[in-house]
Amino acid sequence: MAWTTITASDVSASFSNSEKAAADAAKGDDKLGDVIADVVDEIRGYVAVKNRLAAGATIPGRLESTALIIIRHRFLSSLPSSALITEARQLEYNQAIERLKNVAKGLFAVEDSDGTESPSRVEIARSRTAVATRTTLKGF
Repeated sequence: MAWTTITASDVSASFSNSEKAAADAAKGDDKLGDVIADVVDEIRGYVAVKNRLAAGATIPGRLESTALIIIRHRFLSSLPSSALITEARQLEYNQAIERLKNVAKGLFAVEDSDGTESPSRVEIARSRTAVATRTTLKGF
């Protein structure tokens, strides 16, 4: 999957009818844009722990649904009606946050900025020739 940009229309499409009505009544378009930017930046922070980032305000396609869940939850939480955050929505949000933690730990693989999957990075460390060897320590 390619890296993707999250838009307000993507988020709106994820709303239930009651959530959409509440969002429309609150006229929260400016706030929604701010929430999208904040969440995308947060997700990129989790991804950057083990992966190279693509340019711009993009996230790995595999995390698009995770982003939408988090954005929806944070946006709806900012509205006056707290009844919009149901038990199911809260559970979904908690699972999305846990997924991001797993991305940072390398337990949930996402595609790298070049499109390849990189569950973790391994770097080979090289050192100088050993100073303490059997021969040099003989007699100690």
